[in-house]
Amino acid sequence: MISVRIQGHRGWRARYPENSLLGFREAARLQVAAIELDLVEGIKGSFVVAHDPWLLDEDQRVRGINTIPTEELQKRIIPPSSSVDFPNQERHDCTFILLDELLALWPENGPTLNIEIKSKAIWEDRYQSEFSVLCDRLLEVLDASNLDVHLQSFDWRLVQQLYTLSSHPVSWLCETPRELNDFQQSIPYPGQHLHGIGLHHSLVNENLIKWCAYAGLDLAVWTVNDVYLLDELIEKGARNIISDDPQLMITHLEASGLYINTNFWDLGQGS
Repeated sequence: MISVRIQGHRGWRARYPENSLLGFREAARLQVAAIELDLVEGIKGSFVVAHDPWLLDEDQRVRGINTIPTEELQKRIIPPSSSVDFPNQERHDCTFILLDELLALWPENGPTLNIEIKSKAIWEDRYQSEFSVLCDRLLEVLDASNLDVHLQSFDWRLVQQLYTLSSHPVSWLCETPRELNDFQQSIPYPGQHLHGIGLHHSLVNENLIKWCAYAGLDLAVWTVNDVYLLDELIEKGARNIISDDPQLMITHLEASGLYINTNFWDLGQGS
């Protein structure tokens, strides 16, 4: 039987404020294998669950999250997503949460936390520390927790540093054909350097899925919010799906008679 894992993108973004504790908890009530979330560096070496490393103040001026005192940040309301993209998203006054708080609150038997670390070379010295310092600080926070988490990033430098120093599985994220081609050409044995790879759905085809299986990479496909696209990807062989609307994906899988795998670490591809 085909076995499919569903991850809630930024929690349950189609219904609740993104990267909010409320969204994470509500998504965890579903048959999700993982909660995907974003992480940026905060003030004094802390880490904040947020997609962008900056916020707009009342005068619409950009402020780096790494300059905002924790007490102030924890009172800030997470901005709602576009009503055009997510017309059914409920309005809740959810505030930002720190990574160490989330790790302390998250149950050990809950869905796996799939943590995307936001990092770019052009952000260093303005919105974040140098990537190796960022890595060390992150691992200090994670080492203080007993949770088994999954780490991922678009920043290849950080990915390799995490893979070398961390006990947690690490995946690289990619969204352009050129980056993917360079990666396939330059890394002969990817499974020796990574746990997996996360790709935009436009990059995924049957040959790519077979290549990932041969290379020993767990392929996660994002962001899938349409059941017809979900069917196409499953037909091609995709088994790890990230969605803003995990309930829609799970309901469709149930109606299709497919097995919903809630174990993020079970990489069995099914038939």
